[in-house]
Amino acid sequence: MKPWDKQKNIQKQELKIPDIHYIIDTAKGITDQRLRALYCLLYLTGARICEVVRKKGFDLKPDGFDLVPGANGKMKKSYKYIKELNPEKDRPSIKKKQMTFQVMKGREVVEIFIRNEKNRQLYRNTKSIPIPLDRPEYVALVEMIKGYTSSISMEEELFPFGYQYAYRLLKPYFNPHWFRHIRSTHLTLNNNLPVPILRKYMGWSDDRPATKYQEMRTDDILDKL
Repeated sequence: MKPWDKQKNIQKQELKIPDIHYIIDTAKGITDQRLRALYCLLYLTGARICEVVRKKGFDLKPDGFDLVPGANGKMKKSYKYIKELNPEKDRPSIKKKQMTFQVMKGREVVEIFIRNEKNRQLYRNTKSIPIPLDRPEYVALVEMIKGYTSSISMEEELFPFGYQYAYRLLKPYFNPHWFRHIRSTHLTLNNNLPVPILRKYMGWSDDRPATKYQEMRTDDILDKL
């Protein structure tokens, strides 16, 4: 397959979904350990990029206004705002200590804790994604993450940069949003996750996105019959 920046239009038209083996092969071709770990982590957890990289805090400040027609025909003020960096609201990226390896219900898993930027009220400020290690495909991806995390201290940030920089690093391989779509598709078609579990796994605030993937799975079955 072609790199993401050369094939994205084709993918949108034909909805080509690469399998997990292509994901693994692509990861092996990334020479930078930190970028490889970021790539594998985003796939395994289905995370948004803002949930794993450094988060900057901003305040909205008024910056003038325009007069626009109101509902009653009178002109009203429409305020404009600008973002100002607020260092007190800076949030660090996830640290190595937030990844734990353990045995859950007789199965060895790696449990990854990440920020939940979309749905904090329902799942608090973090969400935990358990990844089973009894599938060789998952083991290969986890080992590539461990290859990076073993080289840094326990308190060091895993990905000490912001969203835009991470997006530029990943763009030759996958658009991060498309990456979530790939993971959601794999979880639906290969693992048959029901709507409530898929919703929690991906961090959606309601059932609508998960329902769409379940509908896609029904279509896929009909196409094969």
